[in-house]
This record gives sequence, C-alpha cells and structure tokens, in this order.
Amino acid sequence: MTQGQVFDPWSASEGEALAAQRAYRDTGGPSPAGPIFQWSAAKNVLSRREKIAAGDGYAVMYCVHLCVWHGLVAPDWLARAFLRRFRLVSRAEVGSWDEAFGRPWKKGVHLNRIRRRQEVGPAIVNAVVDAVAADPSRAVDQKFWEEIGKIAGVGKTLAEELYRSAIRPNSNLGIAKLRASSGLRVSTAKSRKLAGMNKRR
Repeated sequence: MTQGQVFDPWSASEGEALAAQRAYRDTGGPSPAGPIFQWSAAKNVLSRREKIAAGDGYAVMYCVHLCVWHGLVAPDWLARAFLRRFRLVSRAEVGSWDEAFGRPWKKGVHLNRIRRRQEVGPAIVNAVVDAVAADPSRAVDQKFWEEIGKIAGVGKTLAEELYRSAIRPNSNLGIAKLRASSGLRVSTAKSRKLAGMNKRR
C-alpha cells in the first residue's frame, strides 16, 4: 500500500493492516473498526464464503454480524445471501427465522458449555500473549498450558484447545509471531517445531 492509498481490509496484506493500525488514531482506545480488526474480520468473512455458498445460514448471520461490528461494508455475495434469506421471512414464505437461516445450535447442545468457552477464550489468548511477552524463549509445553489454564480456571488440554481455536482468524497472535514481534531470534530447529504447531491449528 503506497502513501495516500485508502486502506482496504478486503485486499490488504497483514503487513499493510499492521502498518495502517500503527497510523490509526482513536482517542477512545482500541476500536473494533481499527484497521487490524477490520482486516481480521474481513479474512474471517472470506473464509466462510464456501460455507455460505453451500447453504449455511448461520455463517450468513455470523458474517453480517462481523461486518456490522467492525464497520465493514458487506461484499455483494454476502449481502445477496442475507437478503435472500431475510426475504423468505419478510414475504411470509416461511414462518420463522430458523426456517430461513437454520437453527443456530443443534438439538442437545449444552449452551452453558458454549458460553463458558466463549468467555474463557479471550482470557486465555491474553494470558498467552502476556506469558510470551514476559519470556519469549520459554518452552510451550504441558507446564506452560497448565499455568495458562489456571489463570482462566480450566485444565491444560482445554486451555490449549481454546487458544488454538480462538486465534485462527488472527494469525498475528500465533506463538511464533508473538515471539518474532518480541525480537527473539528463533533457531532453525525451533522454527521447524513451531511450524509444526502452526499446521495443527
């Protein structure tokens, strides 16, 4: 992105998003409409395009919510998918939102468990970011995840699982990138190990 160009979260690279975020000024603190958050949301929306094309109504709703939350203009394909489903209800072709968009959760799903995971995920990501910043060379092993889990009140296995699922849309929060941003030079052997971790995500 050259100087004077307008930041486009749909086509920007991660580096361009980070540069735009550094130049972004928001006196009210971090904003969900900041460039890095818009970029991440746009990637998240684009990653669900195939699901939407295959008929996933929940993915439509989720992507519209991301656009509204992060101040994005929905791409045409998403807007059309939403309007098609919305009009099924508004024109009385179906009698419920579930019929238009599908059930948000399958029968038998424990909503308390889902809520708990959603509440704990951000706390775990923050704990990992803090731990890596405090000691970038520290091994990411069972003891590491045990300590992270204690902070959020969950076990080590769930802590690692929630971290990995929480960071998928935000590749800049991967452990290798957190270490790199701290200025730590990672050895070749360690890099290969981290690359393996990233593939499992």
